[in-house]
Amino acid sequence: MTDIWFASYLALWALVLVEGALIFVLMRELGVRLLKSSAEVISRDGLAVGTELPRVEAVTVEDRQTLIAPAPGRQLLLVFGSRRCQPCRTLAPDLNRFAHLHSPRLDALFVVDDNASGAGDTARDLGLRVPVVASRSAMDAYGVRVTPFAFILGEDSRVRAKGLASGEAGLRTLLSQADARAREDKNDAGTTHTSGEIDGSHAKEGIESWAR
Repeated sequence: MTDIWFASYLALWALVLVEGALIFVLMRELGVRLLKSSAEVISRDGLAVGTELPRVEAVTVEDRQTLIAPAPGRQLLLVFGSRRCQPCRTLAPDLNRFAHLHSPRLDALFVVDDNASGAGDTARDLGLRVPVVASRSAMDAYGVRVTPFAFILGEDSRVRAKGLASGEAGLRTLLSQADARAREDKNDAGTTHTSGEIDGSHAKEGIESWAR
């Protein structure tokens, strides 16, 4: 009888362990799906690619008024963040390196939902070597809900790429997307121009035929 009881006891514990393992696997899978879903939802935040920038004012750390916009002929990497945001703190050295490496082709700007004093504190606390500006309306205007969130803006003041600023690799991905978008826009412009030339040529032929 004792042997039967002991065997039943072991079988019961084996069943509990198996159930525990199954629950762990199921919860892990659920967590992965939730994280993936959250990332996809967040990636849809912000102004849509191709959207022209809203006119948004900000203040510099010196308390000077400025506009959030690309300089003429330059792209702009715009990163929204906060000194209380741990991922922003982790991003800061990557952002510094990325901005320095790509300075020949784009400028970088870090935007905080604060005042001039808060912008200065953020720059010091995070060790940022890119310009920091403060704006109480920028996050709403750009549709940003989580930080760090980044946009790459083209020379035409339109959004070329956007997404979570997840380290230097994430910034490189955004830049690649922006470059691809720029090529598409250039090709579209070339196609439109060629189509216009063809239509014009047909019109000219029609006029000459009518004249004859």
